Amino acid sequence: MTAHLLAVAVGPVQEFISAARRTRDLWFGSYLLSEISKATAKSVQDHGGALIFPAPSNSTDLDPDSRLNVANIIVAELKESDPATVARAAKAAAQAHWRSFADWVFRNNQGVIQHEIWGDQVDDVIEFYASWRVYSPETYAQDRAALMRLLAARKRCRDFLPAMGRAGIPKSSLDGLRESVLRRPRDSPARLRLAEGEQLDVVGLVKRAWVPGTGSVPRYPSVARVAADPWLRRVDVARLGPLVKACRDLGKEVLFEIDSPQYAAFPFEGTAVFRSRHHEFQREADVSPEDLKPLVRALKELTHDFGEPSPYLGVLVADGDRIGQALSALQSPDEHRQFSQALAGFAGDARQIVNLHNGVLVYAGGDDVLAFVPVDRSIACSRALRDQFNQALAPWLHIPTM
Repeated sequence: MTAHLLAVAVGPVQEFISAARRTRDLWFGSYLLSEISKATAKSVQDHGGALIFPAPSNSTDLDPDSRLNVANIIVAELKESDPATVARAAKAAAQAHWRSFADWVFRNNQGVIQHEIWGDQVDDVIEFYASWRVYSPETYAQDRAALMRLLAARKRCRDFLPAMGRAGIPKSSLDGLRESVLRRPRDSPARLRLAEGEQLDVVGLVKRAWVPGTGSVPRYPSVARVAADPWLRRVDVARLGPLVKACRDLGKEVLFEIDSPQYAAFPFEGTAVFRSRHHEFQREADVSPEDLKPLVRALKELTHDFGEPSPYLGVLVADGDRIGQALSALQSPDEHRQFSQALAGFAGDARQIVNLHNGVLVYAGGDDVLAFVPVDRSIACSRALRDQFNQALAPWLHIPTM
């Protein structure tokens, strides 16, 4: 059979990643898109595609919840398989994986969901575009460039399905695209941390409510915890004892514990150390002022000696330079796979670098990095990421290593 190159784009990027109120929304949206893209890539591989981007280095890289982050663009080489058949199977895999998340949330939160509106929305979330073309190993660079132009053109020819809106239903507070699936009036679990008047559509509720198979709430640090980190590091560890006890006594429904090793000295949401924000979790988690008195007392003692914590943090956004130029120079699928694996290696290193600088990684896929970092370590973290990127991609970007 004729050999083909296949390119697939999975979305929506905006709804999954950018539409967020809480840090967990942002992190989980990135995780969700990567997991759906991973399932899509695995389907392509299972149906005879030789993956080029991503290029898994072992048999477990494409397993659910593996350490590999997969971007929403997938490129594969098809030597015998029919590209239309492979694309249809990949689309079905993307939809099925999204439904595995959505169906879990529906089963465990039916009491707060308007079932009919949920049904209107849940199957109209995944965006899937595919293009393919015949190629020759001798003209790989030109054929790949033409393939990506085809994919861009396909994405511009979007499918617009009839609107399923309902009059009188408030829109999602995150992006205003769809109606809220939450019942009114509602009695929402404290774990959802809904602000007063906040509304969530099907995507927003999945991002807020899904928990992993262990049954425990994901321990993802808030931006407040990152902002408070310089202050917490100034406080003697022995002096943190009363503060830690007061937080733990409030219970996990109010302040969940974080299992990130860089935050072991104070493994809680940072909101706890900002007295000006106590009203937030008091309202969202239904905590009385009396319950907060031990926390307030512990904070007063510490702020008397160490001052008030600063609410500022660093938002680190990194994007590798000259990637397009390097891709254009790749002359074979095998070269491209080596390049893909180098990018994946950098993404894995980025997580460690951010953690070492007491930050939290939101997303690292290829040359893109988004992280929250304490103000006093933002510059050092940025430099370390740049140096690691230059080292990992030096053979393709022609950067002399130190």
